[in-house]
Amino acid sequence: MENRFLEISEEVSDAIEKNIPIVAIETSAIFSNLQYPENKGLANVVMESIREYEVVPALIAVINGKIKIGLSDEDIESIGTNIESVSCIAKKDLALSIAAKETGVLTTSATVEIASIVGIKIVVCASIGGITNGADQSLNVSPDIDELSKKDVLIVCSGIKPGCDITRTLELLETRGICVAGFKTEEVPCLFYLDKDAKVNYCLDTPQAVALAYNVKRELGVESSLVVMNPVNKNSLLSKEEFGNALNTALTEAKERKLSRHEFNKFIFSRLKELTAGASKSIFMSDVNGNAQLAAWVAFAMYKDKNTFNVNIGIANNIRKINKPIQDLAKNLGLAVNLEDNLGQVQVKQEAKVEAETKTEAEIKVKVETKDKASKPKQGMDFYLWLFAVKNLAQTYDACKLIYGNLSEERQKALKAEYDKTYN
Repeated sequence: MENRFLEISEEVSDAIEKNIPIVAIETSAIFSNLQYPENKGLANVVMESIREYEVVPALIAVINGKIKIGLSDEDIESIGTNIESVSCIAKKDLALSIAAKETGVLTTSATVEIASIVGIKIVVCASIGGITNGADQSLNVSPDIDELSKKDVLIVCSGIKPGCDITRTLELLETRGICVAGFKTEEVPCLFYLDKDAKVNYCLDTPQAVALAYNVKRELGVESSLVVMNPVNKNSLLSKEEFGNALNTALTEAKERKLSRHEFNKFIFSRLKELTAGASKSIFMSDVNGNAQLAAWVAFAMYKDKNTFNVNIGIANNIRKINKPIQDLAKNLGLAVNLEDNLGQVQVKQEAKVEAETKTEAEIKVKVETKDKASKPKQGMDFYLWLFAVKNLAQTYDACKLIYGNLSEERQKALKAEYDKTYN
C-alpha cells in the first residue's frame, strides 16, 4: 500500500520518528458496540489511559477514503455521532473501502495490517475472532487468525469472541504458529466470562514478563504474533452458563427481526445488557480500558528494557508453563483421567457405551510406569498418544496428528525410530 493512502497524525508521526512506544487501538469494538456519546467517551478514556504510561495511543480508521492513524477529536466526534452510516472494515475490505472513499472503523485484522505497515508493534482490542460454532456448515472462520499468523505484533485482548468454538480456535491458533499466553490466568477468557474447561499454554504474571516474551520472540525472528489474553476483572465476570443463556436468548429474538448490521449489533449489545442486568456492558467497557492499560504498560517496559536478555531473573520467573496435556487429551477423547502424581502412574479410562455387547461400558487403560524418575510407556500405546502424552508435541491429540503430518520426512522418521526404540 502506497503512502498516499495513509494520513498519520503529528503525534503518532513524531513518536515513530523518535522511537516512542505506540499502541494501536481497534476502533470497531468501541464504536460499533456503543452509541454516542458513550463510544466517544470510551475512546477518549482509552487514549488517556495509554498516555498515562508515556505511550502514544493510535486510534485507526478510514476517513473519506484515507487511512488515518491517530484520530483527531473531530474524527472521533464524527464517527461516534454517525455510527449507523459508518462501515465496519476488515482487512479484505480495505482496498474497496478506500477506492469508494468510505468512512469506517477497523476490525482486528485490518488494525493489525495497518499497524504493521507503519511499524506499530502493539495492538489492543476487545477480543479476537476464531472458529464460529457451527463452522462445519457455514465455514465461518475469522480472518483475525490468518492475519496474526502472518504479522509480528503483540496483541492484548480479553480472549476469544463469544460464540466461537474455544477448543477448535485454540487448536487453529497453535496450528498457525500463533503463541497464546494468559495474563495472570490459566483459563481462557471469552470477553464476558472465563472458560474453565480451556487452558492457555503459558501464564505471564507481570507486564515486564509480557515485554520480555515478545522481545525474545522478535530477536529470534519468529514471524507470527503473540496473543496475550487478559481477563481484566475476574471477580466481575459472568459465568459461562449465565452468559450463554443470555446470548442464546438475544440471538433467538434477533432472528425474528430483519436487522441491518448496525441494528443487529445495537440490538444484541442492548439485549445482553438487559438480560445480564447491565453486567455485560460494564464488563465490556472495563475490558477495553483494562486491555489498553496493560498494552501501554507492556509498551513502556518493552522500550525501557531494550536488551532482551539482560533482565532481572525475577522477570523470567513470572513466565509459567501450564502443564495440561493429559487433561486436555481426556477431554478431546471423552476419557476420565486419574493422575496419581507427576512422575507416577497415569491411568486413562475410556467411558463409552457399547450397544452391541452385553457390557454397558468398555474400558481402555493406558498405564505409564516410572522408575528412577524416567517415564516408560506401556507397550502398545498409540503412536500419536505417545507424541501427545510423552513428547508434548502439541496441546491436543488431534493437533499432534496434524502437526506430525506436516513435519519433514526426516523428522517423522526420527520420531518413529524413537517411538520404536522406546518400546524395544
